[in-house]
Amino acid sequence: MFTKKTIRDIDLKDTRVLLRADYNVPLEADGTITADYRITQSVPTIKALLAQGVRLVICSHLGRPDGRPDRALSLRPVAKRLSELLEQDVQFADDCIGEEAKEAVDALQPGQVLLLENLRFHPEEEQNDDNWQRTPTSLCRMALVSSTVHMPAQRPLRTTCQVWLVCCSKKRWTPSQM
Repeated sequence: MFTKKTIRDIDLKDTRVLLRADYNVPLEADGTITADYRITQSVPTIKALLAQGVRLVICSHLGRPDGRPDRALSLRPVAKRLSELLEQDVQFADDCIGEEAKEAVDALQPGQVLLLENLRFHPEEEQNDDNWQRTPTSLCRMALVSSTVHMPAQRPLRTTCQVWLVCCSKKRWTPSQM
């Protein structure tokens, strides 16, 4: 008997949910995605969340921009591809923290999706900085880590660790329930 809870076991209607996904996909110089496997693998989870009427915020990283913005490593092409796969508009925020990100999250309606800009445009993400209080986890009530993302024990990145801790500390899900 399967006793682990899934996103289908929790009432998430009208909840702002942060999904830490792995959209580290290969891109051509012009921003064309050459292999979208990681994006397509997230679609069933996203659809299951949207079916519950969540306000979905997705964060990810792409490449190694060394803690500073790099247009060549923007997640904007991922938002476009995700829109095609979901057959609905995926909004895009030009940062993953700060006022612009907060306003974009606050404006989300149930059933809408927002992709935040590359987490690694901020050096604190790879440094796993405990003092990085502006992480995207503060923007949502519930946080989930996609199963394709490196778990904290494997590679401690601020958003994977923070998202994991938020899930556990808010007693929505505990590691034994995942």
